Amino acid sequence: MIGRKGLFIGLWMLTLPLPLIGATHVVFDVEQIVVGNSLESSAASEHQIAFPLSISVILSGGAAEELVQCEFEIRTHEPVCAVTDFAPQTQLVTDVQGSVSYTRDFGDQQGKQVGGGGSVDGVVRAELSASTSTHDSTSAHFERLPTRQLLTAAGTTRRGTGVFFTMRKTSQTTLEGSHPFSVTLALPEDWRAGYLRVLCRPTLRGRGPQPSQSFLVPICRDGDTEARELARDLIDAEHRLLMLSRVHAKQVERARRPTLVHQLSLSDPELPKNWLELAIWNDPTWGPPSFERALPSTIQQALDHFRHCQQSVRALNGYVPDENMTAAVSP
Repeated sequence: MIGRKGLFIGLWMLTLPLPLIGATHVVFDVEQIVVGNSLESSAASEHQIAFPLSISVILSGGAAEELVQCEFEIRTHEPVCAVTDFAPQTQLVTDVQGSVSYTRDFGDQQGKQVGGGGSVDGVVRAELSASTSTHDSTSAHFERLPTRQLLTAAGTTRRGTGVFFTMRKTSQTTLEGSHPFSVTLALPEDWRAGYLRVLCRPTLRGRGPQPSQSFLVPICRDGDTEARELARDLIDAEHRLLMLSRVHAKQVERARRPTLVHQLSLSDPELPKNWLELAIWNDPTWGPPSFERALPSTIQQALDHFRHCQQSVRALNGYVPDENMTAAVSP
């Protein structure tokens, strides 16, 4: 029986252009829900929570040597939060074991040669020559640390509310497989649940950086059963939305360019190309984007259900949506 992850990866492969079938492709996978571990905090008004998550890197149709770099960014979408710690930290490595030895020779050699000669009436001939030389040599031996190269670079983004990790392949490591990460957030004491946005971008040898892949990852406190159930509802609603966007891909494309004027690129499309990403990551306080009216009704209903689940998670932290707040999101 094919699992949910296998079905999504299979559908993704069907969307690849035919000329790219057989070429190297990179697929990422992130766990569906992350449960945070509470840490001690000196401030009474905030709580330190560590969120461990793993990101898997899957290569399809190529060799592991072709994947030379992976970039990961973890963004928070909480109104009040700050990144206080993360792992792994920036790390440099070398493939040389021990130190590197160097020896240099310093030499000085000097020489002189004097000569002369003559003849008398072509009968008597005499020659005189003299030469001197000196040679001094000194050698020095010292050791140096081997040159190191970047393995992992890490730091904060978005004014301290997100974190990035850049991982590079070396002669002793591979990027394929599962990689553990951890982000510690300072959150209000009454915080219960939320969600992260995880962005993954590979770089292939000879082809450069590839398009990013984005994941919605709900987070909640350990032991909060209600928060975990609402997080599960949110991830299920997102999966249904992604499935319907693939099933109705032809209808969506027709909705993007409904007339000949649109098809000839004489007018802007009714839907932006990245409509799904904009719809999922639209701030709930802004209201639905105006372009959603051009989508098939089935997808509109799935979006409404997704936003309902999204607001239910946010409501656990005391957020109450303003029913009168509507705004359009520009692509």
